[in-house]
Amino acid sequence: MAETGPLGSDLVERLEREARGRFVKWDGKLWRSLLDGPATLLAQNFAATGSEAVFMAWLTLLRDAVGLGYVAANGQGFMHLGLCELVPKLLPAMPPVRQAQALAELWNLGENLSARDAWLERIFVRQARGLQSLDDLSALVANVAAKVGQPPSRKLAGSETKLHMIALFEADSRFLPGAISYLSPTVVAVFDRLRSTPDGDALALGVWLTDPPEILGPLSGVKPPQAAPPEHDFWANTKDVRITELAASARNDFSALCALGTSQCLFAMLPKP
Repeated sequence: MAETGPLGSDLVERLEREARGRFVKWDGKLWRSLLDGPATLLAQNFAATGSEAVFMAWLTLLRDAVGLGYVAANGQGFMHLGLCELVPKLLPAMPPVRQAQALAELWNLGENLSARDAWLERIFVRQARGLQSLDDLSALVANVAAKVGQPPSRKLAGSETKLHMIALFEADSRFLPGAISYLSPTVVAVFDRLRSTPDGDALALGVWLTDPPEILGPLSGVKPPQAAPPEHDFWANTKDVRITELAASARNDFSALCALGTSQCLFAMLPKP
């Protein structure tokens, strides 16, 4: 591909004209910033041996991602990570015969995630940052599916356990943890016991029960569980001096969690690896 590349061609202008006609909330400023950033980087990395056709396919996908809102100025979603960070870095190193297919696989995964719960996309973003090749996308999907959707291999019963203190105030300085609900075997929603969203919905944070647990950020569209008394006897048996004045608790075969009336932290008991 010539060094000037297609970035200076009429085709780029045509893509932008089409976008203004197709997308109601077209963000021309964001588009231009992406041309100056990841598009220029990919063009440079493709300069010697890259395919102009593959570059233009990526640029068209990037244009559509901006128009559809998959790529936004905050740069937080999987599509943004994939198209704007992973592709410029990893696509030029792939065999040319695999490049177009890899773009399609990344796009399809991003579209699928956009229709799923936000917490799942956040997990994919965190895991995808470590990708060394776009050939690893299938393994990434299988790995996340196993970690999130499948029951863990070790149960609480009969295992040595570890108690984790999760500082929810790091995600929301005013958050007061209350009711806890499992969204999957390893992901929970923790609900603020006093506040709700401006629309009157439940205010919740997601937590992924890895070792150590990871806060996934705010959740939307989740409903708190039916009120149930916390398991005082279970948590008293831990004999941990930090566990006082239980406000709420939840448990499955693989983890146990509790919130305290005097703390902004969530406590999670998990089997030791």
